[in-house]
Amino acid sequence: MTGLPEALVALHLLGAALVWVGALRVLLDVNPRLFAVDQTVTSEVTEYRPETISAPVE
Repeated sequence: MTGLPEALVALHLLGAALVWVGALRVLLDVNPRLFAVDQTVTSEVTEYRPETISAPVE
C-alpha cells in the first residue's frame, strides 16, 4: 500500500483536535469566568474538629 489512508487519518485527527482547541478558545473568550477558579471557597476552609462528630447510635 502507499500509506495514504494512514496519512488521511492522521490529518483528520489533527484537524479535529484543532477544531476542539479553537472552540474552547472561543468559549473562553466569550465567557472567561466559565473556567475561573473561585478563591473564596478555598480561603474559607474550616479546620477539622473530631469532637464535633457524634458517635454512632446503637
